[in-house]
Amino acid sequence: RRLPNLLEKMDFMVAPSRFVAELLEREFPEMPILELPPILQAPGIREVNSEEIRLLITANLVEVKGIVPFLRRLVQNGFQSSVEIRLDVIGEADLEPGYARQCLTLANELNRERTWIRFHQPLEQTDYYRQFLLRADVVLAPSIFETFGMAVAEALLAGIPVWASGAGNLPYLMETATRPSARSCSRQLRSC
Repeated sequence: RRLPNLLEKMDFMVAPSRFVAELLEREFPEMPILELPPILQAPGIREVNSEEIRLLITANLVEVKGIVPFLRRLVQNGFQSSVEIRLDVIGEADLEPGYARQCLTLANELNRERTWIRFHQPLEQTDYYRQFLLRADVVLAPSIFETFGMAVAEALLAGIPVWASGAGNLPYLMETATRPSARSCSRQLRSC
C-alpha cells in the first residue's frame, strides 16, 4: 500500500547493476532507472593454502541462498578431500526453520567422521571480518537468486577468492570486480 505513495515522490530509481536495472525496468516501465554499478578495485586474489582450506558461506539459511542443494550435491557425490577443509556458514537460522533443519541434517551427514561444517549466528561486522572473512581461503555463494551479493563484494575487496553460482547479480558482480582472478579461483577450487 505504501509503495504507490512512495513511487509518486520519486523522480528515478538507482540500480546497482544491469541485472537489477532490467528487473526494475520490467516492474516499473514508466520510472527512469539510473544504473550505478559499484566501482570495485579488487586487489589480487591471494593463493589458497594447500594443506587446509577454510571455506565461508555468509547467507541466511533460506531457500534462495542455495545451501541445501550445495550440501546435497556434496552428500550425493560422497565428498572426500585430500586436504583438510573447514566450512563455516554464517547466517540467521530462524527465518525459514524447515529449511534450516534441512541444512543441519545434511551437514550432520557430512560431519560423520569429523566436524568440518559449522553454523554460526550473524556477528557484529568487525567480529565477522576478524573471525571469519579475513581467515577464509575461499568464499562460496551457491545462491539460487541474488539481487546484489554483498558477501561476494566484501570478499573480492578483501582479495579472497570467490566461487559463485551464476544466479542473479553474481556474474555481473564478479565481472565488475575482477575478470582474471575469478577464473584463477575456479582453477584453484577445482584442484582441491
